[in-house]
Amino acid sequence: MARHQPSISWLLPLIILSLALAPSACRRRTKKTAKNESATSKKKATTKAKTKAAQVKLIYPAAPGSFVKLVKQHKDAVVHLRTDHASAGGPVDWFPSGEERKMSSLGHYAAGLRKSLGSGLIIDGHGHVVTNAHIVGEGRKVWARLSAGGEFATRIVGCDPRTDFCLLQMELPAGKRVKGAHLGDSNRVQVGEWVLALGNPFGHGPEASAGIIRMLPRTDLSLGEHGYWGFIRTDTAVDRGNSGGPLLNTSGEVIGINTASSDGPRGLGFALPINTVKKLVRALKRDGKVVRTWIGMKVARVTAQVAKRRGLLKAKGALVTIIEAGGPAATAGLEKGDIVLSFNKELITNVAQLPGIAAFIAAGSEVPLIIWRNGKKENLTLRPEPLPQ
Repeated sequence: MARHQPSISWLLPLIILSLALAPSACRRRTKKTAKNESATSKKKATTKAKTKAAQVKLIYPAAPGSFVKLVKQHKDAVVHLRTDHASAGGPVDWFPSGEERKMSSLGHYAAGLRKSLGSGLIIDGHGHVVTNAHIVGEGRKVWARLSAGGEFATRIVGCDPRTDFCLLQMELPAGKRVKGAHLGDSNRVQVGEWVLALGNPFGHGPEASAGIIRMLPRTDLSLGEHGYWGFIRTDTAVDRGNSGGPLLNTSGEVIGINTASSDGPRGLGFALPINTVKKLVRALKRDGKVVRTWIGMKVARVTAQVAKRRGLLKAKGALVTIIEAGGPAATAGLEKGDIVLSFNKELITNVAQLPGIAAFIAAGSEVPLIIWRNGKKENLTLRPEPLPQ
């Protein structure tokens, strides 16, 4: 006879009961406990949301759903420019000469385009317009046509071929004001940002192209070596007729003036940084030309080792490495080994700042300096001279 096996089914209720009476499960849920749990839950949710928002902002700062709003916001500030001098470039080059002769209508249109050079940007209510020097070329008369209609003659305030920059002023009727674009800060631009290029090559309204920042201007070169490297590089298409128009960030700020594009298949766009534009505008308004100045010294980066040896808590400023005899720096009392902390009331945090600031200061003006010498700060005054030719 088989031996009877006892059933364990009667143990299940006891196991369930013992689990229910465990210390972690038998806490009384008072009103205070419920309130604390709710607060903790809300805090966790808020922290999670903030973390997620910060991550999104970091990866895609102000990424737009489209650029329609930016185009509408700035179209009235983007003008079409034409001159009294025939252009060797611009929209006319997009039409083969043979086709122009075959089609009278296209030939007539292209003939008109020969003096339709490109785009410009209104930067203030007084009608100052910034553009490229190659657009104005040898022209003596330049007209600006607004996107909303109306055309005005302009006065050439001055041009700087070295940066391919020109400043014009529209001859507006007495009492008339125009809307200028909002200029941003190109020092805050980051690689990977969305950007929008605008132009008005035909005078019928804005053209737009979008892309991202590919590379920032080099800051480790002297001003004389900037050239190609002194521009913001993008993958935004910049057609010839669109040069002179603005490069915008997604906050609606102008961060550069479109200057050129490469002829290669990669289609690189080049824009003059808006902070350089601001300095050029001040110089051209003041002198009608950019007279680059000379301070008579060369500087280098302040390394952590140099800062430590000289008693500076932080590596900053510009280390004076060469003083040219009889130059402005020598006359001001600067010495080799000094560290320039402030130049013309601007703090020098990076050695590349100093040549850029010094280049646009009026010759003969008194420039206050703060230097670090022998473990303490000293104040000096320097008078820049015109750059020797």
